[in-house]
Amino acid sequence: MLSLYSRSSRSFDPDEVRLLEMLADDISFAVGAMQERIKRQKAEAVISRLATFPEFNPNPILELDGEGNIKYANPAARIYFPLMVQGLEHDTVLELIIAVRKNDGHAINRDVHLGTSWFEQTLTYVPSTRSYLLYARDITVREEYEEKLRQRSAELQSSNAQLESFSYSVSHDLRAPLRSLSGFSTILLEDYAGKLDDTGKMYLEKIKESSNHMELLIEDLLKLAQISRDEMNYEKVDLSDIARKIIGALQNYEPSRKVNVNISRDIIAYGDRVLLGQVLENLLGNAWKFTSKIPESRIEMGVIEKDGKQTYFVRDNGAGFNMEHAGRLFKPFQRLHAASDFPGTGIGLAIVQQIVRRHGGEVRAEGKVGEGAAFYFTLS
Repeated sequence: MLSLYSRSSRSFDPDEVRLLEMLADDISFAVGAMQERIKRQKAEAVISRLATFPEFNPNPILELDGEGNIKYANPAARIYFPLMVQGLEHDTVLELIIAVRKNDGHAINRDVHLGTSWFEQTLTYVPSTRSYLLYARDITVREEYEEKLRQRSAELQSSNAQLESFSYSVSHDLRAPLRSLSGFSTILLEDYAGKLDDTGKMYLEKIKESSNHMELLIEDLLKLAQISRDEMNYEKVDLSDIARKIIGALQNYEPSRKVNVNISRDIIAYGDRVLLGQVLENLLGNAWKFTSKIPESRIEMGVIEKDGKQTYFVRDNGAGFNMEHAGRLFKPFQRLHAASDFPGTGIGLAIVQQIVRRHGGEVRAEGKVGEGAAFYFTLS
């Protein structure tokens, strides 16, 4: 080191070597001391920040000993829990500490209502200080939201009870007179046909048809009301198998009809088997009905992937519809065709939409007058 800036190398005598060793020790000690001082200053800064954290924390923080006495309370605690800070709620605090001990030292939580505010208190044991830390946070907004949810749930339960009462009334009080109308009309036509002219017979037939149609309307309305109340039973459902059975029943009902039906194999969905069966009954039933006036009618059911989702569809080449009126399709009693051309209650597609939405999906329709229609639906 002494020859660092020298132009020629030289050797050192023993005294100079000792001097160099002493100088190196002093420098090493000074560097070490400086490093320790820097570390200590950083540690003190961290401790200082940690010490001020509770003071400026807007949430109440208290430190308690094992007997429930207050060792520390930050300003927020003194504002929101003055009685606890003053030791006037000692028994309550001690109960919390005992509860933590019984819980093997694990934290416990409780909600506290203070005036118009709600706080969630968490009490936990800190082994290093052998003390208990009580931390509280304002949950007033959450409680207000949950209270609104509870009120909404109560309103829904009340509405469901009213709907149940209405359904019972419709099922028993309205259907009985309709059956009487239909039954007495049939008796008149059978037993008093000789005393009625053709006009009288026609009127009775109209009464009978209207009462039967009203019976179907009531039945579909009850189905629509029931969908939102029934519990969902999710399972793996073979839609292809259900569709084939539905088409088979339609063909048995009208064996004279020649319909080209194409149902893709192994269309699997996950949902409520009964409800999904109702979806296919309505969609395939509509396709069968609206192709009734087409000599070479076609019905197709399959599945495609669109926007990353399995999308199921039912297509036909029947009467179709004007896309300008597509928004009316899924509303109850909104018909796009005359009842004299295609009979029905006008509720089937509303049932389809309700079931699909209960499965977390959506349904839409595409069509063109005289060229058929296609209905697409997804499930969650």
